[in-house]
This record gives sequence, C-alpha cells and structure tokens, in this order.
Amino acid sequence: MAIPLERRSDRWLSVALSVLFHGALLVLIGLGWWRFHRPAPAVPQLAIDATVVDGRALARAQAAQHPAPQTTPPPPAAQTVVPPAPTLTAPEQTGPPAPPKPTAEEQAQAERIAREQAEQKAQAEAQRQADARHQEQVAREQKREAEREAKRQQEAEAKRVQKAAEAKRVAEQKAAAQKAAEDKRRAEAAALAESEADLRRGIDAEQRAMAASGAAATWKQQIEAKLRQSWIRPPTAHEGIDCVLNVTQAPGGEVVKATVGSCNGDTAVAQSIIDAAYRASPLPPPPDPSLFQRELIIHFTPTD
Repeated sequence: MAIPLERRSDRWLSVALSVLFHGALLVLIGLGWWRFHRPAPAVPQLAIDATVVDGRALARAQAAQHPAPQTTPPPPAAQTVVPPAPTLTAPEQTGPPAPPKPTAEEQAQAERIAREQAEQKAQAEAQRQADARHQEQVAREQKREAEREAKRQQEAEAKRVQKAAEAKRVAEQKAAAQKAAEDKRRAEAAALAESEADLRRGIDAEQRAMAASGAAATWKQQIEAKLRQSWIRPPTAHEGIDCVLNVTQAPGGEVVKATVGSCNGDTAVAQSIIDAAYRASPLPPPPDPSLFQRELIIHFTPTD
C-alpha cells in the first residue's frame, strides 16, 4: 500500500503549531513552578488559640460552593489581626518552608498536559517512523528500478554483441563462399584454357606430324625412286627382291655410307643395291629442312 507524501505546507503548519504549543506549555510549566515553589511568607504563631485560614483557599472554597457570584468575599477578621512575632525554634528558623500541595484541579491539568505531550511525542514518533518507512520504500523501489534498468541495458548490450557477431559470421561465410566460387571459377577457366591450349597444341602437333609424315613419305619415295633408277639388275636377281638398305648421308644428300641388312637376294644383289646408293648420291633433299635425317632405313623393292 503506497503511503501518501506529506506536502511541504502541511509540514510547515505542523512545525508552527508544535512550536506554539510547546511555547505555551513551557510558559504554563514556568508559571506553575513559580507558583508552587515561591517562598511562602512566614506565618506568625498567634498567642491565642485560633485557626489560620488562607484567603486564597477560602476564596476557592466559596467559589466552589457559590459559583454564581464572581467576587471574592473579604477575608475573616482573624486574618486582619497581626499578632506579635512568635518565637521560632532553631529548626523552623533555618529550614525551608514546606511547599504547598497542588490541588486536584492543578493535578488534573498537569496530567492532561503530560498526556498531551505524550500524545504529541507519540504522534511525532509515529510520523517520523512513517516518513522513515516511506523513505526506505522509495529507496528500495529506486534501487529495484535501477537494477531492472541495469539488467535491461545488459540484455540489450548482450543482444547487440550477439547480433554483431552473427552478422560478422554471416559476412565471413558469404565472403568465404564468394572466394571459393571465384577460386573455382578461376580454376575451371584455367583448366579450360589449359585444355584448349593442349587441344590446340595436340591439333597443331598432329597436323605437323601428319604434314611431316606426308612430306617424309614423299621424300622417301623420291629417294627410293632415284635408287631404283640407279640400280643395275644383276643376272642372279629374281623377282620379288626385298632388301633393307641402311644409308648414312651428309647435309646436302651426299651418301657417305651404305650397307644392306636383311635381303632375300644373294651377295651380288646386295652389292648392286649398295652401288645404286652411291650412284644416286646426292640424294633428293627433304621439302622441310626439319625433316632431314642423317640415318635412313629404306626398303628396297625394285619393280620389274
């Protein structure tokens, strides 16, 4: 349950009333103390046997019996007689006079004042305790609110850090994927280019080989034709001669060496083939200088 806050004007009014009340109370207490503790006049001891009556007590008694008249009757004659000064004993001359006892009305008033003071003190203490409880409750609520705010800020900061880390992770993954895709594309492009280059090189080599093969075949055919033209058939030669002629030539086609390997003819046939190689020197040059071969292996198969 929330305790209503005390307004500043109410507090100042309470303080002013409390000051006025305590001031009046102090004045009443001072008057009562002066009244009850002031020195009483020495009452002379009468030589006659009589009772001394205090005029104030008599006035109060008459006022209680006859409340209508407000005037105090004159004191009795006994109070007006001034007796001779009595002879006091030593203790009565030196000791202080006994204070008069307060009346019932004065006692009731003092008790009422004491009760009011106690009530005022209790109310002030209750108000102080209520204010203290209210301040404690406000402080606790402020502390709880500060803790809740700090917790909210911590949670927000944790979410922000987590979100930033997630965004960084996604960006790194995306960059890695893009790099991998780019590397793959480059590798594929390089592989394709290399494959195309290999294909072109293969085609070129094949074309060169085909061209060289054709040119070499033509060149060898030209050499075989010249060998056949230079060969003189011996009498022992028979049809279907097939011999292998090994020729060593110098650049320019000059035959420097000629030998016969396997041959189905006799020695005269083999020698005739060697002589034909020397007579055919210089041999026809190749169409492409790169086709030149120093060592030639020729299948010599003359036709009839």
